[in-house]
Amino acid sequence: MPYSSLYMSGEILKRAKEQGEGISNMKLQKLLYIANGLYLAKSGTSLIEEPIKAWKYGPVIEKVYHEFKRYGNQDITSIPLEYQLYNHNVDLDKDAKLSIEFVIEVAKKLNAIQLSNWTHDEKSPWSIARLNGESIISEELMKNFFNQFLDQPPSDSVTVSVPPSTSPVVVSPVVEPDEEETNPI
Repeated sequence: MPYSSLYMSGEILKRAKEQGEGISNMKLQKLLYIANGLYLAKSGTSLIEEPIKAWKYGPVIEKVYHEFKRYGNQDITSIPLEYQLYNHNVDLDKDAKLSIEFVIEVAKKLNAIQLSNWTHDEKSPWSIARLNGESIISEELMKNFFNQFLDQPPSDSVTVSVPPSTSPVVVSPVVEPDEEETNPI
């Protein structure tokens, strides 16, 4: 069952805060992308209702981006109102909980730039969508890519290979609302 991206953002931000982990908008975008991919590969359906767009500088859930863009590259300090209002009425399924737990562990080990580099790997759904001129990353691309991670044996640690950056990633604290092509997410 897909959940609102703002609701899932609230879940990630709440859990990260409980563990003392700061999350910027850029990092949140990458964590939602990973959680959605894992959930899709495991359950066959998307974790979030909104599409993930293939913006110039990375995968973006537009609704989440606009909710938190005021923070620039700083840690987000608020929980979305949607999460606060509906937290008591939403019961996440087991796979959703596992996907969120996984990305919280990833958040502890990788910063926003490392996550961005990982999402920009040449075989990633974002890279393939951009190469094909698609503005939305398809569920099929996500599912096919993230299936490879389901085959790994379970462990107590999270291992994510981060490809070296081929070009520097620029993070700007101020981004105009309609400037998708200049947004460094």
